[in-house]
Amino acid sequence: MELLSGQAADDAACDTNGRAQSDRVEACRSVNVIRQYLEASNDLTIAVVSLETLVKVGRHFGTDCDEMFHHPVLNAVLQAVDVQRNHQKDVSSPVRRLAIQYLDSLSPAQSPDFQFRYVIKCILSGVSLCLEQSPLNDTFSALIFDTASIILSHCNFQVPPISSTT
Repeated sequence: MELLSGQAADDAACDTNGRAQSDRVEACRSVNVIRQYLEASNDLTIAVVSLETLVKVGRHFGTDCDEMFHHPVLNAVLQAVDVQRNHQKDVSSPVRRLAIQYLDSLSPAQSPDFQFRYVIKCILSGVSLCLEQSPLNDTFSALIFDTASIILSHCNFQVPPISSTT
């Protein structure tokens, strides 16, 4: 096995956009710190402020990036959305738009990783809700919708047509 040296080693450590893998690892560590803080504190202010930044970090990674780098970002985004839902605070429209664009760019249907697809579904349902109108009704409806959509999206149900034998 031959060791890479100089520019060849630098090229191997970078993706097509020139971002170093070590930069992504460092960003994932920082994102993980934010997720842990939100998990421990349930701080609404930090959740609202950090959500847009977390989405931008994920978008910066790009679609050519391995899913292992998107996992910490997606988990932190989910935690920020959950904190906002806990406080019955809706995700702002500009952040909602950015989050949906980011999630759509990941094409989760092609991923063999169930956890990856599940987290994306949870985030999509969290950013699409409007909790400020009627919190209990929307939350209950969203819970039912989330459960049904997850089951239906990951199982192949063959529903036979109703026969009229009567």
